[in-house]
Amino acid sequence: MSFHSVAQKKVKHLIHGKPHYTIAPDCTVQNAANLMKKKNISALSVMQDKQLSGVVCERDIVHDCLGSLDMDPMTTPVSRIMTTPPITVDKNMTLGITAVTMIENNIRHVPVTAGAKVLGMISIQQIVEEFKMGVESSIAGQLFVAA
Repeated sequence: MSFHSVAQKKVKHLIHGKPHYTIAPDCTVQNAANLMKKKNISALSVMQDKQLSGVVCERDIVHDCLGSLDMDPMTTPVSRIMTTPPITVDKNMTLGITAVTMIENNIRHVPVTAGAKVLGMISIQQIVEEFKMGVESSIAGQLFVAA
């Protein structure tokens, strides 16, 4: 698989069969951190009335809450530190365009949507791994042909 073909893959490929975790904006930062640890994830969609209102990630917790002297994770609501408005990508967006969007906006996680419905969350790490597999596959194919 070539680098170009990986860049043309749709983001829906990365969320297929994976659970999507959410949290309410009035839940505490401590609740969010606990859920992230329990599920071994780095970000949550913040949902209010079935609508996406923001994204909270590990960086938000560390920089905006723990790095602040006036915020206690036990009492601070997620709404105070979440990224809003959230940047989203449509399920049919390509990995290449998604990667550029994430880099340009300095974000590591992005909700994947179909219209107003949130389908899942992807990370820049997942995109990098897809490109890595594509490069490795391409190199292996070239070695096989050369042998």
